[in-house]
Amino acid sequence: MRPNGSQTLTSASFMKLYNSLPPETRQSLVEKKLAPLLDCVPKERAKKVMKSVNLLQTRYSDVPVLDLRAKKREINGLLDELARDGKRAIVRERSNRDELLAEIVDSIVSWLNDIWTVVYDYNVLFDEAHACLLYVAEVLNMLSSIPGIGGHCRCSISHLSISLAIRRRGKIIKKFSLAGPRGIDRALLWIWRDLFVSMFAKGKHTEKIPEMLADIEEYLNWEALELMLYGGSKCRAPNYEDDDEGVEADAEACLQDEFSDDDSWRCQCRLHASHWSEIINDQRTALRDLVHQHLVNIFELTPSHAIFTSILAICADPEKTEAALLNTLSHIAGTSADTLVAALDIHGSEGNPAALVALLDDHSYLLRPRDAPALQATVTLLSEFSAFHAYALQLAERELLDTAAAVRAAVRTAFSRVEHTASVQALADILKLRSDNVHRRPRIDAWVESVLTPGRTALHPMAFAAMMMGFPLAAGMEDGGDDMDVLAYLDMEQPDPDLEDLRWEFRPKLRERFEAWVGAVMSMRAGSALLGRLYAKILEEMPYFKTSDVADEMLNRLGERPNKTHVLEAVEGVLTFCKTQRKRISARAEKRRKNEAKKAVAAEAAAAAGSAPAPAPPTPLPPHITQRAGYPFSVITTSHPSNPAAGPSSSPFPAGIGGMEDVD
Repeated sequence: MRPNGSQTLTSASFMKLYNSLPPETRQSLVEKKLAPLLDCVPKERAKKVMKSVNLLQTRYSDVPVLDLRAKKREINGLLDELARDGKRAIVRERSNRDELLAEIVDSIVSWLNDIWTVVYDYNVLFDEAHACLLYVAEVLNMLSSIPGIGGHCRCSISHLSISLAIRRRGKIIKKFSLAGPRGIDRALLWIWRDLFVSMFAKGKHTEKIPEMLADIEEYLNWEALELMLYGGSKCRAPNYEDDDEGVEADAEACLQDEFSDDDSWRCQCRLHASHWSEIINDQRTALRDLVHQHLVNIFELTPSHAIFTSILAICADPEKTEAALLNTLSHIAGTSADTLVAALDIHGSEGNPAALVALLDDHSYLLRPRDAPALQATVTLLSEFSAFHAYALQLAERELLDTAAAVRAAVRTAFSRVEHTASVQALADILKLRSDNVHRRPRIDAWVESVLTPGRTALHPMAFAAMMMGFPLAAGMEDGGDDMDVLAYLDMEQPDPDLEDLRWEFRPKLRERFEAWVGAVMSMRAGSALLGRLYAKILEEMPYFKTSDVADEMLNRLGERPNKTHVLEAVEGVLTFCKTQRKRISARAEKRRKNEAKKAVAAEAAAAAGSAPAPAPPTPLPPHITQRAGYPFSVITTSHPSNPAAGPSSSPFPAGIGGMEDVD
């Protein structure tokens, strides 16, 4: 007998209310209200209910017990012992760190197999399994952040060999060969994927999956969501999961009895798994759509080129998705510097010069000095298009001059009197001296000393007290100056990315920024002329770069102040640029001089050839000597036929008698 519409509506309403109740209330409802109803129904129906309960009890009697609370006590105890061992290892020669790490990893590996069995084989306890996986991710984060303990390096942690095999009824379903605890993330994502597709296949608690995806993003990162679709693999290529061939072959052999039918529905993309049934495989698109929507939500808040690429890699319609993302980007590009940098990166990768120019015209004021790499890539790309080449040169010149001005301001923090009128005139007088002048070196030393920013000679009382107690002084406190580096204390801890803005404010990376812009301009057409103008501007505003000896002495003084390292590096970068420009100018001048010398020599030769006298008559040739027959030692001399006007010989010897040959 089929239930009528009212009965169906009543049961649906009851289940909706039942699912909204707390777990304790559900249990109480079953015990006090539903179980007693079995005594009121016919015996046949009661027997059917009891038979169903017995079948369920038989099926789930072997479900592994996850017991998250007990596992937390176990692993937290091992982590505490690991921390204590690190403290003891400072004064001892040996450490039990490797043994403790191996025990933690073994406990996690065996637990992961139980978690997968619960969610995939039995399709139960999805919430608890998800909580267990999150705890494992938390433990892995803790292991990854463990520093070198007791003076030891992290090699034993980072390269710990881990072998993980997921088994089903004794058969290997999946085998992982991992390096280091961080590699277990791949196994976590593989299990998470099976958890979600099992939830979709059974239709249980699917409304909780978006929240679970947010949890994965929080504990790992958003990139883990895409990797989860590929079973933890980092490759998007259309192929099976990147295990060893032997391992994959073993897994296929183990499943031949289970999937011996036609597997033509399988494709080679990474959204599938070799152990999935057809019903499970059909759920991959639902999971992909949820991950896609989650990444789109992230993109709308914090866009980046990496998220843009990831969304296009997993979406069903790349063209439509790309158009939607670019439309979203056009509305949020001007909201902050980070969104503008992301927009520049994305449009640059897509090769949209018109969009790049529009973004820079409208929102370039948002860019910070730390955004120089993104702007440099944009300018380099624009310079490749003839229509935007002049615009790119204009931007590059503006940024180069701005960077040079920042270097000039940084130099003034260490040499506060460098631009005073008297100091400028004194430097001009020094530059007039020859480099081998004996008075040049002392005058340079005196000039640098006169422009140096003065500092207190005595230490701060608190710093002096700390020094007397044996505490080392932080960087920037040695000279007791007022410009003490406040970030020196923060650098004693592990680098914090949240302090990046402060580092760029107090320690701007001027050298990297300047040299990167110079390198970008050198690769552009007409870039050499722009660098020449920059060189002239630098010498005009900072004349101490005209000669190396003055700048070198300033570098020596900066080297004595640890809190001015960024100024030291900036001055070195500009000085190197000036030396290079001087060499190029000298080379061009030498080449021009040689060309002018060649032209002068050629002109003189041409002038000499035009005013030369008529050629002189040819010189008479010597007489032709002929041997006479019968007189082997005698010769006769005859006149050359070309000189018939020659007279008789004036020799005192008879004709035909030849010189020394006739002497006895």
